[in-house]
This record gives sequence, C-alpha cells and structure tokens, in this order.
Amino acid sequence: MLTNICSDWGMKEENILMVVTDGASNMVRGVELAFGKKKHSHCFAHLLNLMAQKTIESEEMPQLKVILDKVTGIVRWLKHSVVGSDALRKKTKDLEKKILIQSIPTRWNSTYYMIERFLFLREQVSCVIAFNTSAPKMLDADEVEILTELMLLLRPIESATRDVSGEKFITSSVVIPMVKLLKRNIEKVAITTELAAKVKEILLVQWGKRFSQIEKLHFFPIPTVLDPRFRTLHFEDKVALAATLKKISAELKKEEESSESDYDRSSPPTAGNNESDTDHFSLWDDHDKLVQNSWKLKKRPN
Repeated sequence: MLTNICSDWGMKEENILMVVTDGASNMVRGVELAFGKKKHSHCFAHLLNLMAQKTIESEEMPQLKVILDKVTGIVRWLKHSVVGSDALRKKTKDLEKKILIQSIPTRWNSTYYMIERFLFLREQVSCVIAFNTSAPKMLDADEVEILTELMLLLRPIESATRDVSGEKFITSSVVIPMVKLLKRNIEKVAITTELAAKVKEILLVQWGKRFSQIEKLHFFPIPTVLDPRFRTLHFEDKVALAATLKKISAELKKEEESSESDYDRSSPPTAGNNESDTDHFSLWDDHDKLVQNSWKLKKRPN
C-alpha cells in the first residue's frame, strides 16, 4: 500500500530518507516492511505528548488526579452555570485573559492550558465560588501550590511542543538541542511540595525512556552538527559524536569526488530567522547561555 502510494506520486524509494509516524504498532510495522527499520522515525511531538501524558496519568500519584479532577469540575461548573459564568464575566471584565479553558483527554497540553488559566484567574474564581452554594469546592492553598509547581514542570514540554510544530521551517536539527534543554529546564525547577517532587521524578524517568539514546539515532545528529546554530554544543555522548563526524566527513569526501563542479563555495549557509514571543517561556534561553559560555572558553588564553 505505502509503496504503491509513493509510486502513484512519482516518489522513488531511494529518495525517501525518513518516514515519520506515531507509536502505533501497525504504523511502525507498515513502514518497516515497506522501507526498512532505518527509515522509520517516531514523531518527536508525539513522544513529547507521551512523556507528559504518562506522567500526568501515572498511578503512582492518585492525589494529582484528585486535584486535576477538582479543577476540571470547577471549570465545567463555571462554563455550564449561568449564575457562575455571569459572575466570573463581571469579575474578569478588566483582564486580558477572561475565559477558563477546559481540558481535553486526548491532548495533554489542554491540561497544561487549563492549569495555567485557572491559576491566573484563581482569585476571581474563588470569589465566585464563595458566593454560590451549588458551586464545587475551591482548591486549598496546598493544592494551589502543587498546581503551580506542576505547571512549572510541564511548561518546558509545552514550549518544546510549540517550537517543534513549525510547518514553515525544518525541525530535524533542533531535536537533539531541544531534548537536552528540555531535561535541563525540568531539572532546575525548584520544588517545595512532595507531590510535585514525585512529578519531577517521573518526568525525568519518562525523558530517559524516550530520549536518552537520541544522539545515537540515524536522523538527528547529522542535521544538528551541520546547523551553524548548534554544531556540537549539545552533544554529551562522545562516541556518538565521533561516529557522526566520521559520517559527515565520508559524505563530504564522496560528494567532492563525484560532483565537485556543482559545489558552490560562494554561498555559505545562513540560519533562518526564528521569531519568538518574548512573553512566553522559551527553552532557548539556556541555549543562548551555553553559546556565550562556549565563546568565553574559546577566547580564554591557553
């Protein structure tokens, strides 16, 4: 089926370098049978989704589910209660973000957005609930603290998901840097509650399960090294890096021997502009610091 579709579109099999799917076993098996294991890659955004979803739904943290269910119940009540929604509308009329967000089970980031907006409007929500006897119970101070720390832990994953979902630029070279920055940003979140500490622990386990071997995969190391923004900055596995550099050297030598006349030395590669919203959290703040530190080390006299 897949090979027939490629043939219909005039796509030669030797020109297909990578086929991206989610983790469904039938999808993976289909690609492997059609093109071979080396040409299959799991969708990075889907892996990020699983990392967050498996953490949030972990059976090791039943208390977290209780808190999230309470928030979901409050949001649902405020959206369906005429009295409650009118009261909240009056309380938030001078705010830029006025509407609560309902989580969707199939999208983990909707849970993140629900938490983020709930925390932003919690004072107004608390006032509305306090004057309505039919309203669900408001979160207590400890639960709000847990929710705040949960949001901080999930924020790097939301940022990574947003950054990697671009349709107008190639994202393969950013995967390794993003994976490393993701772990770095999760690790540095300061935690005060026991439940949030458990969330952090499980998140890092999920990160290791899905991304610890990222430097050894076939698709991502070479684009990363060739990207002038990253080069070798985010590599930690020296053996994997050496193998990547060897592959690049071999490919360049082969290209030079076969088509030297087509090589244009007058047009160096330029990195595309990547506009970011300064009002939002960004994983790349840490990348900028790493670049600055790298420059300082290079300028330091021997």
